[in-house]
Amino acid sequence: MKNFIVLLLTLYSSSNIYAARPITYNVTIDYNSVTDQFENAKIIGGANSSIQVNSGSAPIVIRTAKDSITGLTYSQAGSGNHQVAVRRAYSLFNFGLSNVDNNFYHMVVNNTLHHSFLNASNYGTSIWFNDEYFNNGCSLVSKDNYNLQILTNGSRPCNGQTTQLVTSTSTPIAVSQTSMEYYFDIDNNIKRYLHNPATKVGRYTGSVTYNGDSVYSRVGGAFSEYYTFIFTVNKLKLLTSINFPNGKISNLAIKKVGNNYQGKSQLNFNIDGVFNYSNKFNFQLTSANGVDNKLSLRNGSNNIFYNVSLTNLTTGKTELFKTNNEIQNFDIASNDNFQGLLGFDFTAPISSTPNGNYSDQLTMIVSLDI
Repeated sequence: MKNFIVLLLTLYSSSNIYAARPITYNVTIDYNSVTDQFENAKIIGGANSSIQVNSGSAPIVIRTAKDSITGLTYSQAGSGNHQVAVRRAYSLFNFGLSNVDNNFYHMVVNNTLHHSFLNASNYGTSIWFNDEYFNNGCSLVSKDNYNLQILTNGSRPCNGQTTQLVTSTSTPIAVSQTSMEYYFDIDNNIKRYLHNPATKVGRYTGSVTYNGDSVYSRVGGAFSEYYTFIFTVNKLKLLTSINFPNGKISNLAIKKVGNNYQGKSQLNFNIDGVFNYSNKFNFQLTSANGVDNKLSLRNGSNNIFYNVSLTNLTTGKTELFKTNNEIQNFDIASNDNFQGLLGFDFTAPISSTPNGNYSDQLTMIVSLDI
């Protein structure tokens, strides 16, 4: 007779499937260096996120819920037991922004989590502990109160832990019970850096993950809230003015050369704006008297066809416009300024060109190649 011993082994793998989840916010902002203001600020991500720029307590203020833990119970949010607090490990953090085309152009952005808040008024008991309460440098760390909140003191370092509440409810934490308020760019470094004409126009990108503030359980607690901010700040290309220092009327000097009339004149112009030497301008010239797709001076029914040359005075490059609505492009050779010269000339047979006043209204359209 044989004896058998059968061992039945049951294996468990323990994990909190309700653990706080990482959250990503995408932030886009335009920067106008002429007005020195942020524009078109947007934030995507989270349940109730908002962004404020150019006013308030910091250049960029972002308000969110505690999106990592909304929908969880208190113990699930705190990654442990039902006795929970709001705990702050650090408030100050930073990240870099770099130009996507040339990372030589970059800056550091300093930030702080100004305020974190959890309204635990539905927690179900009136018991709390203060033995692990602490406040290092914060303006406020709540105590003996179900409004669990931590508030920084300006841009100073701050860490602490609120009263620990004993919760007895399985009710999920609602979005409306929580809030986070971040101050971004507390040193105003983005505007200061991008306002410099020597810094490159275009998109600057960077990201940072903040995990220094969390609902925290008395037993088994962990910093389980992770908030990632992906920033894109676009220094806008702008045209601010086109001016002709000697006026916009060009009187051609005419002389007889053999059997022809020859006419020539010039106009200087300057373009100002926000652009870099690596950008391009597109120039389009349109004649009000365009005939047969040509630029034309007109007197009644008589036409004199003419050409226009455009010269970049910085580089000496010249392009010739021979047809109506023709477009030519030029590399920009300096930051924020383009100096150009328009040259007008024609040759017309004396025998078929009646005397009189010939004129045209020429429109020059300038655009930045974005």
